[in-house]
This record gives sequence, C-alpha cells and structure tokens, in this order.
Amino acid sequence: VCLDKTGTITKGVMEVEDVVVLNNNYNYIDILSAISRVFALDNPTMDAIREKYETKKGKKIDCTKILAFSSENKYSKIETKNENYYLGAPEFILKEDISSKYTKDYRVILLAKEKSNKKTPIALILIQDKIRKEAKKTLEYFKEQGVDIKIISGDNPVTVSQIAKRVGLDNYDKYIDL
Repeated sequence: VCLDKTGTITKGVMEVEDVVVLNNNYNYIDILSAISRVFALDNPTMDAIREKYETKKGKKIDCTKILAFSSENKYSKIETKNENYYLGAPEFILKEDISSKYTKDYRVILLAKEKSNKKTPIALILIQDKIRKEAKKTLEYFKEQGVDIKIISGDNPVTVSQIAKRVGLDNYDKYIDL
C-alpha cells in the first residue's frame, strides 16, 4: 500500500521542537515574535513559529519591505531601514551548510540578521511534523497482515525516512529520491 505522509502519518501540522542558539548577542525569541506578527498565515512552517512565539512580548519590527517565502528563494525576508531579517533554508541564506547535524531529524530553519551586507546567523529553529496519534497502531496492524507500506512525499527524503522510523516502519532507511 502506498500512503501519502501528510494527513495519513502526520497531521500536516508542524511544531517547533527546539532552537539552537548560534549567536547570544541577539534575543531570538523577540525577533521570532516580531516576525511571526508580520507574516500572514501562509505555510505550516510559519504557523509553527507563530504558534510558539507570536504571543511572546517582543520588539516591533518596522518593515519597509516583506518578501514572503517562495520555493525559488527558500526563505522569507523582512527589510527595515537599518537591517534585514531572514528566515529559511540555511544553505540558501548563508550559501553554506551549517545545519546538516540536525537535518536528519528535523526541518531546519535559520534565523539570520543582515546589516551592511553582512549576514549573521542567530539561531536554528528545529521543526517536526506532528505524528497522528493512531498512525503507529494502524501501521503495526498492516504489518501484522503482511502488507508492505510505501510512503510517498514531496518532502526531503531523509526527513520522511526519519518520520517512517518514528512510527516503526521497516526499511525506513531504504528511500528513493525522485
């Protein structure tokens, strides 16, 4: 049986699991709180950040321009008079990979600040799909019946593989990336 990951195994809802602080000179909670109030409800990743940080009291960001997340850029950007803030894929913002340690288990989002054309990484936000409560039990039942399960997803294959591992699927590490 081929199953779609989102809606079948996961709820299609993301949640912030952890934050890795890269620069203690900035209060990432204040910045994420301000950013979450700027962007519209537009994608599961931003919804997870908003859920965790929107109600926190933080500084207000006076935006001069907003660039919403796109699959082409792989980041969101807020421009202000003196600085810019980025939220998105680390390798697209910094042009280097600083997150590979975490990408096996999480969707990794970089928060960075840009001033005078210099980008400073502030924090890595580690996000995971919420697993449906009944998913593991249902998949165990299929296994007991001799049904082979394949998961189909447009997400990163390593991330999907780890979700399959979390719900106890055999051969979770035998993925194909098309």
